[in-house]
Amino acid sequence: MLVGYAPVSTAVGSRTTDPRRDAVVEAGVDDELLHEGMESGQRDDRSGLSDCLNPLRDGDTPGVWKLDRLRR
Repeated sequence: MLVGYAPVSTAVGSRTTDPRRDAVVEAGVDDELLHEGMESGQRDDRSGLSDCLNPLRDGDTPGVWKLDRLRR
């Protein structure tokens, strides 16, 4: 199962997840399994990322717009 994460940095002027959401959904993530986040990437407690990663089981794949969105 593909589970998606579409974050927007608080430093981004437009503060919209639309381009990221569209890309992840186009890659095959079901819209109901897409988690969004508008927290700063410098924070350890990003609720959108936690919501995406916590329910993952063996065989599931997280999908993100860019891999560097997970690194912090």
